[in-house]
This record gives sequence, structure tokens and C-alpha cells, in this order.
Amino acid sequence: MWMDEASVNRYLSIILCVAQSVTLTDCHVHPFEVIYDQSDYEPNPQVDGLYSNGKINYVPPIPAPFELDAMSQIPPKASPDLAKRMLLLALRCTYAHTGPRYCMDQAIIAGIRRLILLPVARPGRSAEAQLKKIASYFGKDPRFRLGYSLENTLEPNEVEEDVRRNMDSYGIQVLKLHPNLSGHDLTSRIGIDRVNALMDTSKKVNLPVIIHGGPSPVLKDANSGHYGELENLENIDFGRTNQTVVIAHAGFYALNYEEVEGRAMPLIKKMMKKNANIFVDSSSLTTKVLDLLIKNIDYKKILFGSDSFYEPSWKSAIKLYWVLEKNFKNPEEVFSMIAGRNPERVFEKRSHDDVALFHKQISPIS
Repeated sequence: MWMDEASVNRYLSIILCVAQSVTLTDCHVHPFEVIYDQSDYEPNPQVDGLYSNGKINYVPPIPAPFELDAMSQIPPKASPDLAKRMLLLALRCTYAHTGPRYCMDQAIIAGIRRLILLPVARPGRSAEAQLKKIASYFGKDPRFRLGYSLENTLEPNEVEEDVRRNMDSYGIQVLKLHPNLSGHDLTSRIGIDRVNALMDTSKKVNLPVIIHGGPSPVLKDANSGHYGELENLENIDFGRTNQTVVIAHAGFYALNYEEVEGRAMPLIKKMMKKNANIFVDSSSLTTKVLDLLIKNIDYKKILFGSDSFYEPSWKSAIKLYWVLEKNFKNPEEVFSMIAGRNPERVFEKRSHDDVALFHKQISPIS
């Protein structure tokens, strides 16, 4: 469906009204590109709080008409090599800039004032280089919560020490697990034990966990591309922590509607019934799948996420509100819960000292 200019402005007006009474949070933001790990940035000499990959001029985003469920720009019959090169080019453009300025310029269009930043460790490597950059770029701004990424080289008995070290060094406030991209084999004993150790650590350090849910078709390794599917996530003992565990994408990433309806939805409902601490987020889902999600999962257990910058925060917010409007008589209240009060339960309310910063205006680029 095409979201025209009048519709974009109407939805943003509603969402901005909601944002006056609650702090809206995007619970799923990647400040660096995670598929091919393109993160070579330098401070932009023209704009404070902006870091750029090359000499591409920065043009602040503005709301514009868009397709609710945009199709891939890569031809379906393209060779694997051509598809990769096209995707690399597209992502290089998408991630030409990062930093507080870029994040907030996109998010504030929809009144979003807090973002959860999620790095991703590569197989055989730690995410320390990413964490160091994220802490340098965002660490002094309380509008951002910094995530940790579990690497696949740690022994289970090393996980807690690694998490505590990263808390001390970089101020991480959220634990992140991406089984596919980081190479955590949840069909193996060592993979399961390592992730269970992360659950134990979550309880000890009082930090929530966000876990990618669903396959990653872009990966060449057919096995690792499926580590994050719900059938494998079910092997994790979520009861080892008393903290919230968020299954990103509700476990539906890259699944079509039929796969979600027939296989994944019954499984996530079963997991959530068994484990009261499991929440899901709404990132990277089509409107049809979002509709299925809110019809089957209590909205008090859903968090708003965009998967930004892959999809801008403001577009994801409109998409979610569009679906809620079709299903609820009080969509403003439901949106306020999913994007506002639910995240406050998981990530805690801001302190009084942060109020002025949360509500400061983003000055225009001259």
C-alpha cells in the first residue's frame, strides 16, 4: 500500500501527540551496518554529533510518501555475486552516516526520544571495536542505551566476566545475542551452554536480553543462517534469568506469512506461555505479519522496534500505527503502550536529571 503525503502527515501528527505524554522508544536500532560490518567512520567536520563514511554530504531526513511494504530492489534472478554487490552498495548508502545527530534526526520525526543501540559480533571475533565506537559516539547521551553482543569464542564460564568488563569499560545496559551473524550454534551443547550462561549473567547484573529471532537468508552458511529460528531458541533456558528477554522480530525475521501463521506463531505463543519474562519486538515485519502478531500476542508484551537504519524509525512507527488503527478502537492507547510504557517496564524510566535532554530540540542544519 502506498502511504501518500497526507496520510504520512496525519499519522505523524497522531504519533507526535502520543509522544507528549510518554517517552517513545525504538528498541531495535543498529548504529552500524551488521550484515557486512561496514563501519569505517570519521567525525563530520560540518555537523556536530555526525560521523560519516566518506565525503557524502549530509541531508537531514524529511517525512515523505513511501510504500508500507517496500519490495526488494534486487532483481529476483540476479546472480549471487550481483545481488551481493547491489546489496553492499545499497547498505553503504544507507549507512553513509551515523551518530547521535543522524539517529535523532530520523527518530524525532515520529517523536521518538530514546533508542536502544545494538552491535553484532562477527563469528570468531568480539564486538569490542564496535562497542568502543558506540560508546565514543553515543555514550554520554542518555537518550541512547548501549548494547553488548555475545561473541561465539567465549567459554560459558567466561561470559559473566566479559559482560562485567564491558559494563565497566563501555557502559552497556542491554545484552544482545544474534545467533546467526555471530555464529552461536543452538543445536550444539557448547552453543546452548554459552547462551544459558548469558541468561545467568543477565540475572546477576540486572540487564535485559535482546535475541534475534528468525533465519538470515543472506548468509552463505546454510547452517548458521538458521541458528536463530524459534525451534533452536526454544533450547535456551529463559527461566535462568528474572530479567526481560526480548525475541526480536517476534522470531519471524525473513519468514513469509504462511510460515509465520503455520509454524512460527504457535511456537512463540508456546514459548511466551512457558516463560513470562519473554517479550517480542515489532522490527522488520510486513504489515500482514504485524497484523497477525497483534491479533495473537498481548500488546502488553510487544515492544516497538524499527531495525533502523535498515528501515527508518519514523517509517516503522507509521507502519505499526496503521496496523493498530485497523484492529483497535483506541490505537493511540495501544501505540502508547507498545512504544512507550512497555519499553519503560523493560529499560526503566529516565531519571529526572535527563528530562531536559530528552526534550531538547534538535537544531536545524544551516
